[in-house]
Amino acid sequence: MRSVMAAGLALSLLGAAAPQPAQSREFVVSVPTVGSPVEVTPGEEFYVETIVATQPAYRLARPFESSMAGAMGLPFSFAIDDPLLVYQGKSRDQEWTYYAPKEGGFRASHGLLGNLITPGDSVGLRVDRHGNKQWFVDLSAHYGMPTIWTRRLKPKDPEATLIDGPAADLKNAEYKRLVYLGVEQGRMRIRYEWYQRGFAAERDEFTFPVDSQGRGAGGVKGAEFSVVAGPVKALIVVTKGMTATDPIVPPPEPEPHRPTPIA
Repeated sequence: MRSVMAAGLALSLLGAAAPQPAQSREFVVSVPTVGSPVEVTPGEEFYVETIVATQPAYRLARPFESSMAGAMGLPFSFAIDDPLLVYQGKSRDQEWTYYAPKEGGFRASHGLLGNLITPGDSVGLRVDRHGNKQWFVDLSAHYGMPTIWTRRLKPKDPEATLIDGPAADLKNAEYKRLVYLGVEQGRMRIRYEWYQRGFAAERDEFTFPVDSQGRGAGGVKGAEFSVVAGPVKALIVVTKGMTATDPIVPPPEPEPHRPTPIA
């Protein structure tokens, strides 16, 4: 049990991936799901794809309350009320990766001093690159200097299981979408849009032929889809996502044509 009072060991929220075996994962969220029909009118989106990332997290078997030695070896209490410990960051020397509950999911107190938590402090679990685990109480905000107290896990402590953590906030995630613009002179018009935070939206328009019954197919930026267009509405089925390698359902007839950009 010791206090780490060195800037080199202060938490550094660098957003880097955690060491092995804990890794961040990316996955695709699509609306609607590939293979699902959607009915749209001109100007409405028919497919949206967002790539989101998860960071590793730990889930405790139960809420936990214990104590550890602090200044001059005097004990103080700490508690983890929310058993989901999400990725917080790494130490500057990259040796330790820190996991803690969201704000309000932890406590630390002293019998004489009372509450020790100041906004910016945290309580949770830290794991080194070899998988060794320690409980930590980061009181750097409370003391106004890098101050982290730690102790090793004991056999009676709750088990900590490595899991995929919650995804990043979708409101800030980049996304791509396809918009149906209708049919003109025997060709359906599709607009591709790509939104990235901090950048101007990228937009391109494409056309594809449809037959006399309004049936056609196309492909844009890796996505493939079939269309049955009516006078007002169109029924569209995306058979392959922009980031997918294989369509979930067989390609439609006629086969997708090479897109023709609109000048």
